[in-house]
Amino acid sequence: MNKLQALEQPQDICAEEHSPSSTYKHTLPLSDDLALDLAEVFGVLADSTRLKIITLLIGGESCVCEIAGKLGLKQSTVSHQLRLLRAMRLVKYRKTGRTVYYQLCDDHVVNLIQQTLNHLLESEADDEEEHESSREDRYQS
Repeated sequence: MNKLQALEQPQDICAEEHSPSSTYKHTLPLSDDLALDLAEVFGVLADSTRLKIITLLIGGESCVCEIAGKLGLKQSTVSHQLRLLRAMRLVKYRKTGRTVYYQLCDDHVVNLIQQTLNHLLESEADDEEEHESSREDRYQS
C-alpha cells in the first residue's frame, strides 16, 4: 500500500453503535461557548499560586494578610490572584470594617480540586505499579 492509499483509508471507524452517556449534564461535545468558559476556568486554575490559595481556602475563610503570611507572598500578589479567582466566581468575599475575608464560592471548587488530586495520586500509584512490574520482568528474564 502506498502513502496515498493509506491517507485515503479511514483509520478510526467504529462499527458499534454507542448510546450517549447520561453521566454528564451537558451533551458532549461541548458548545463553543461552554468550551471557552471551561477553558478559561482551567486556565485560571493552571497557576500554582492560585491553586495554593484555593487549597488554603478549603480550610475556611481567610483575609489577604493571613493568606499572604501562610504562603510567604506579598499582599499585593495575593490580592491580584484573588481578584482573578473572584472574576471566575471561584472565590467570594465579605467585608468587616476595612478587612476583606475570602472563601470558596461553593463545594464545586473543592470537588474539582479533590477529584484532580485523586486522579494525580491514582496515576502516580499506577505508574509506580507499572514501573515495579517492568523492573520485575527485567530481573526475571
